[in-house]
Amino acid sequence: MEMASNKKILLISYHFPPSAAVGGLRAANFARYISGFGWTPYILTIDQKYLSNPDFGRLKDLEGIQINRSLKLPKLFDAVVFLLKKVKSIKAGIKRRPHVLPKMDAGRGSGEKTSSPESVRARFIRYYASLFLALPDYERNWVLPAVLKAVGIIKKEKIDWVLTSCPPYSVHLIGWLVELLTGVRWVADFRDPWFVASQKRMYPTCKLSRAIEGVCEKRIMQRAKVIVTNTQRLCRTFKEAYPGVHAEKIVHIPNGISKTAFQALDGLPKFDQFTMTYAGSLYFYRTPEPIFRAVRELIDARRVKAADLRIKLIGNCSHVDGFPTADIIASYGLDGIVDVLPPIPYQEVLKVLKKSQLALLFAPDQPYQIPAKVYDYIGTGTKILAIANEGATSELIDATASGKSFLPEDISGIREYIAEGVQAGMINGWTIDRHPELLDAYDYSNITHRLAKVLTEKC
Repeated sequence: MEMASNKKILLISYHFPPSAAVGGLRAANFARYISGFGWTPYILTIDQKYLSNPDFGRLKDLEGIQINRSLKLPKLFDAVVFLLKKVKSIKAGIKRRPHVLPKMDAGRGSGEKTSSPESVRARFIRYYASLFLALPDYERNWVLPAVLKAVGIIKKEKIDWVLTSCPPYSVHLIGWLVELLTGVRWVADFRDPWFVASQKRMYPTCKLSRAIEGVCEKRIMQRAKVIVTNTQRLCRTFKEAYPGVHAEKIVHIPNGISKTAFQALDGLPKFDQFTMTYAGSLYFYRTPEPIFRAVRELIDARRVKAADLRIKLIGNCSHVDGFPTADIIASYGLDGIVDVLPPIPYQEVLKVLKKSQLALLFAPDQPYQIPAKVYDYIGTGTKILAIANEGATSELIDATASGKSFLPEDISGIREYIAEGVQAGMINGWTIDRHPELLDAYDYSNITHRLAKVLTEKC
């Protein structure tokens, strides 16, 4: 089928370059490649003044695209928002004890929640926050300015389609309102599940807020012309949860990689020390503690030398579930092995991953989503050690033979995999067998072609 010509699409994404947030990569790559299939992309995102640690290198190949930016309304109750960010796991009023070696804290180490009875004060704060601050998320003050800006762009540029990419979930409210006001065709792109598959576990909720958001998600499913998910598992779940929605309009388009960016890394040598690297943020029960414990056991058993190992945590990794990462490292006696590094430009992260012997992934209790960094890991050819429960992430790692996944409590399995890697890494670098067809399958050019084809068929 021929691709449409002279069609225009407005991509609305809260995260977009030069934002360093990984959530902006998907929309950016759609924008880079969709023009090759007869579509002219336009972008709507937040103003650059809201960005922390912008990475201007991510704007590469986006120079000819019109990027529109809008302000956000002033946030009310900023003091309360600050308080909520300080009070961890507000929903259950969780209090955690300091980490003690050798037994990992059940919540931080295993990905499981521990809870005590919720106090009246904690319940009040949770109800208040869930209805007045986090419905549907903390970025909701962008909705009205973005709707007004989007309507103006649609009328001026005669836009044919709008694609909204969430999270934050409020971006889909923008799409819903814009569709109601203009009649433009609308694609709702889910990078992560919202309500049906996750119950918004990263935000405070109450019975009323959950009811409201359940209705919102249902209306989005009904109003959008196309629903896109980035995992097959979430695609199936949506079809089962919304039998009244035409199944053919719910489609799976995965995340991917820019093949040319990774081909430029070929030839980089591996680090002399066996290096395990994590790139990203440590939040929502993501913790390196299973790795620390496995490494500690290997060193204590004299199976590896501490001098031969290095662990790099790159990004927002200064705390684990509210505890200083440095303190946790010290409790395992790994001060000379683990480096906690600040965020660095995306291309530099890829170089470090390419030179590492293991790429670390922490994705416990996330059955419906695949962190975008997994595709980066696959693109570098570096073996993956994932801390993940059964789900979409472990399925992808198995299907691509790119590494192994372990439950957080499987310390012995993690330990033996690292030991295997140390031995193999000394010999041949221990890399993934990257077949050209694997890179082609996840190349964003081909993935965007799939998106363009879906849009063309719906025209």
